[in-house]
Amino acid sequence: MFLEARKNAPCILFVDEIDGVCVNRNSPNLPAHVTSATNAFLTGFNDMSKAEEQIIFIGATNHPKNVDPAMLDRVEMIAVSLPDTDARANYFRMQLGHIIQLEEGFTYEEMSEECFNFSYRDLRKLTSRVKKEIKTRVGEVYGNDDTAAVEAIRNGTFRLDRDTFLSIRDGYPLQPKDESEMFAWASQMEKDLG
Repeated sequence: MFLEARKNAPCILFVDEIDGVCVNRNSPNLPAHVTSATNAFLTGFNDMSKAEEQIIFIGATNHPKNVDPAMLDRVEMIAVSLPDTDARANYFRMQLGHIIQLEEGFTYEEMSEECFNFSYRDLRKLTSRVKKEIKTRVGEVYGNDDTAAVEAIRNGTFRLDRDTFLSIRDGYPLQPKDESEMFAWASQMEKDLG
């Protein structure tokens, strides 16, 4: 991966779930191959960093405590917060606005407020469920008449209503997130690493 990045420089090298390839070697009961993989990752990273090619490295994780401290010492850590109310409303607007109108009095801002503590992954999954439910409900109303169904969605005769959205949201298994713990940990690591 690091050699490929050097061959294609200038480039951006993005590693998602970096905690899976650069595992904290201080973790208990690690198999030897995991430690070897972390050592190889760090060696490749060091070689790439010393090279003259222009490469921007970005690693992402939801579990920074599981990333090897030697890696954390080599990079600048940036904690990215969950999307705020405006970001969530814009996400819903972008994903649903071109597909279906909302019922009178129901807004993307209200949808956003009902989804506090949702990550973008949660929003994507929830929006996918909303789209499937729209398809199901349009099918129930218009049966096999695709032309009438499309026209009803297009002209606003068929709309996404608050109750439908809330029932989908209530059925979504949101994973608990402790953003304050993540930011406190990132802040402490920055202090520790100088």
